[in-house]
Amino acid sequence: MKHWSCCFALLLAACNASPDGGSLRQSGDEAATPDAAQDTDRAGDLLSELLEPSQSGPFAPRDECSGVPGAAEFRRGLAAAVLDRDADAMAALALPEVKLGFGGDDGRERFRERLRDDNDGLMDELARLLQLGCAVNSQGGLTMPWYFAQEFGDIDAYGAALVAGENVPMLGKPDAQSTPVESLSWELVELTDGLDPAQDFTRVRLRDGRTGYLPSGILRSLLDYRLLAVREGEDWRISAILAGD
Repeated sequence: MKHWSCCFALLLAACNASPDGGSLRQSGDEAATPDAAQDTDRAGDLLSELLEPSQSGPFAPRDECSGVPGAAEFRRGLAAAVLDRDADAMAALALPEVKLGFGGDDGRERFRERLRDDNDGLMDELARLLQLGCAVNSQGGLTMPWYFAQEFGDIDAYGAALVAGENVPMLGKPDAQSTPVESLSWELVELTDGLDPAQDFTRVRLRDGRTGYLPSGILRSLLDYRLLAVREGEDWRISAILAGD
């Protein structure tokens, strides 16, 4: 169980962090300051926490974007903005017409407003998805998390979730002391009664028909937040941040 119980420890620290160092957006002599180096390390740690060492499971986080020109720098900029809770820096990485949902309430200024609103939770959602890897999508853009660009087979994405951890025990009863009936690593499960994060455990069904219970906090809806980015000249820009379908 080396990963599942602590896979979001860095995220929790990130969500509670306050600006305390230099920015990745500095240039020239300023970029070489100790604070800037520390900020770069923190951003790298956020992005690599679930990637190194690599984990088992068909949908374990992977980084397929590191070889794409400019993608690594773009992702570090995203991570630095999340760690600093810097809404302006994050908004600057988005297109003016960035899509934020399916109701038409879009655009960079609205994005900035939502990032500044602690009750919205969008900054925290970005921190979570940045840890889950990056894929190059069929249009040549970037998709984060990595798993969202993959084929899910015949599973119904509306009623399924990703087990976001390695060697997670599926229990026979909704009780932490219950006997495990299976161990799951970064795979898809069916939600028999939906997903309520407020509940300690969620009942799930495996492909072979067996059922059991998993900690609700380790499950991530397949239609949870994802970030899409496109190239704009030499740079990458956020084109959409969406949840649902």
